This record gives sequence, C-alpha cells and structure tokens, in this order.
Amino acid sequence: MKNIILFFIIFFNLDVQGNISSPIVPGTFGSLPFISQYVDILSERLIIVPDEKFETALFQVEYQIKVHKKGVQIPLLFYAFDYEGEFKVWLNDQIVNLKSITKRYEQLEGTIFSDFKYMFSIPNKNSLPYISLTDSLDDYYQIVINDLKYFEVDLSEGKYIIRVEYVAKRWTDNSGWVKKHSFRYALAPAKYWKSFGNLEIILDASKCNLALSSNLGNPLEGNYANYAIWKYDEIPMDILKILYQPKMNSTAKKLIDFGQGNIAIIFGLCLTIIHLLILFNFKNKNKTKRNIVVIIGSVIVPLFALLSYVLSFDIIDAFIGIEATERHGYVFMIMLLYPIILPVYWIIIKLIDKLFLKRLIKQE
Repeated sequence: MKNIILFFIIFFNLDVQGNISSPIVPGTFGSLPFISQYVDILSERLIIVPDEKFETALFQVEYQIKVHKKGVQIPLLFYAFDYEGEFKVWLNDQIVNLKSITKRYEQLEGTIFSDFKYMFSIPNKNSLPYISLTDSLDDYYQIVINDLKYFEVDLSEGKYIIRVEYVAKRWTDNSGWVKKHSFRYALAPAKYWKSFGNLEIILDASKCNLALSSNLGNPLEGNYANYAIWKYDEIPMDILKILYQPKMNSTAKKLIDFGQGNIAIIFGLCLTIIHLLILFNFKNKNKTKRNIVVIIGSVIVPLFALLSYVLSFDIIDAFIGIEATERHGYVFMIMLLYPIILPVYWIIIKLIDKLFLKRLIKQE
C-alpha cells in the first residue's frame, strides 16, 4: 500500500511544484515620476493603448511641469520595469538620454539625488533601501533606487512638457480557473509630490475587441469597448489596473458548478453498479469458487473513483482551453484516502457477495 501512495506522490510531483509557487506572472510595471521639491506637476495625461490580443500595451504619459529653481538637473525620476523595446523620454519634444543611478544610497547626501532620500525605507542594515508604493509588503510594488532613471539638463525657471513612452507587457494572475490579465501602473508616487495637479487617464481600446474593465470604475466619458476617459484632481488609488479575463467555456462552468466531488461520487457509483453486475454474473456461473471479482473490483473501483476526482480538474481545464490556469492546489492528496476507502468498500462488497450466495443456495 505504501508503494501505491508513493507512486501517486511522484506522479503528481511536477504539478505540486507548480502549485506552491506564486500565481502571479509579473509584466511591465511603470509609475508616475518622483519629483524634487523644486518642481510642480501642473497636469498629467496617461494614455493606455492595448493591442488586439491584450498582450502588450502602449503607455504614453505627458506631464506639464513648473520649475521653481534655475539649474535643476533632475526634475523627475522615472521608473518602468521589464518593458518591451525602449523607454523614451522627450523634453519639449526633444528626446533626452536617460541614465541610471549608480551611487549607493549612503552616497546620495550632497548630490543631485539628496532631495529624494526621504522617500526611501531601510528595513535593516542588510537590505537595500526601497520605496513602497502600497501599504502592503508586496515585493512587486517596491522600487529600489538603482532601478530609477533620470536625465541631466540645466533648466531655467518656467514651464516644460515632458513626455514618456514605452510598450508594456501584461501581468497574468493564475489564481482560480481562468487566467486574469492586466496592465498595471503606479499612481502612488503622487503622494510624494509637493502638489497634485489634474490627472487625465485615457484607455484607447479601439484595437482590442475584448471585454475590458479596470479598478477605476465607470469612465467619466466614453466606454471600455472603445475610448474611455477619467479625470481626477487627486490620486484615485495607488496602483491602476486595466483588466481582462476571458469568458469561461459553458461546459466547464457547468462542471465546476456541479462540483468535482460530485463527479467522483457519480463515477464511483457507476463503477460500483458495473462491479456488482459482473459479480452477480460470475456468481451465477461459479457458486462454489472463490469470487476473484470481489477482490479485483475492490482494488479498482475506489482507485478509479478517486482518480476521477483528480482528472476532473484536467478535463475542465481542457474545456477552458489555453486560458486555463491549471493550478488547483494539492488535489492529488485525495489519493491518501485510498487505503481507507479500499477496505471499507471491500467489506461492503464481500457482504453483498455472501448475501447473494445465500440467496442462490436457497433457490436450489
């Protein structure tokens, strides 16, 4: 019996390893810029244009800023991680060369980056300083200073237009039955700003004929099917998400609603009926012989009934198709019931066999 249990543990080992990992597959993570105390952002416009398959999205962000100190070299620190192609920035329609911060955190004092030090947290002496974009400790929303980019240019006092553009990859959440896709963008840096202007968010879904949604709620103008617009005079949330979840196959939904446990019970009852029919037929022909059908059936029926529970998940995933997450936890653990169910089932079938034999003898 131990060998049987060991077999199933090994058989489902790969599935187990896949299920204990995080269900989130990160995509591109970008954010509003971090700004120094000498700069005001008067207005921002964020335009998101998903492609037709919702696999990538063009992010275009435009900021109107006002500089209050002559010679400010880094009015903004930019962040975007794991984007596709180039991360481009224009200042008054002139493209600028971006640089990465190479200094260590403790070396920032007295440099052009010292205005940003107050934003960083240091959990302990062995950890890198980071900016947390949410109240949770989610690693996905923490920014290390060396991941930020900037450009160097001497600015006089006045107003400027800064434009940012990059192509983002989608995030995928594999929890549940069907994958949930999203594009994410951090609005949280605005809480570090000296002032908050007006924010306009535009979703251009004209290329994407899919049922989209977001955590922004209903748009102020337009709709998700084509062109949606939101306007704010304060930060609406820390992390903006544009969401898409494929519809579930109707057959898969019915099977899920029916329940995998019920599927196993029905399948087990069908196997039991077949087992009894074979047993009665065998006994009619071999009254005096040891009933090998009892033994074989008692091994096979509980085994296949439990397997039907495990395999029902794969069957439902097959109906869902490529958008199935295929993550269902430790469903193989149901096989640990086999050593318990087998003897119970064997005793019941053995009693039925004896009762049937007595009836045959009486009939003679």
